[in-house]
Amino acid sequence: MYSFESNLSLTGSNADYRTAIKASQQGAYVLNLYNAIAEKSGADRVSAPKIADSANVTKAASDLWKSKGKALVVSGSNDENIQVVVNAINGLLDCYGTTIDIKAPVLTRKGDDKAMTNFIKDLNSGNIGGVLFFNCNPVYDHAMGTKIATGLKKAKFSLSTSDRKDETTSLVSAIAPDHHFLEAWNDYE
Repeated sequence: MYSFESNLSLTGSNADYRTAIKASQQGAYVLNLYNAIAEKSGADRVSAPKIADSANVTKAASDLWKSKGKALVVSGSNDENIQVVVNAINGLLDCYGTTIDIKAPVLTRKGDDKAMTNFIKDLNSGNIGGVLFFNCNPVYDHAMGTKIATGLKKAKFSLSTSDRKDETTSLVSAIAPDHHFLEAWNDYE
């Protein structure tokens, strides 16, 4: 298993090969992976920026190609362009119909970056009367966290259900602590 990530995840900590990258480098790494696999398949290559450390990308492409039809490439990015390239990689690897069943989607990640950007703009313009944060810490882990922190001062009411005091809960007007995920059952879908 290969992991290219900006924050250490459980997947990354268990990966055989983990490459720490900046979040801004995701697109470059995905494009370079596509090109390495396209070269093996005879498909056209695409324009891609150079990456400093390509050894794990090259090795990943080789291992993925050896596992053609049994491999899978996934991305946690909400960037549609990155997702399109990942889909193309999976197409080159013949994943559709084998490791990818498009008739049975998993709907656990449905982020909407445009809606979040609009929310942050509205929060900072004073158009949001109240906001609830459910088990998240966007002041810390969102790219526009400082703008969220500034906008929270303009909301009449703000609440966080975090299970701990963090950057977001320290700025809200009310905290309603939630259980740690190991202390409570929840719906999967």
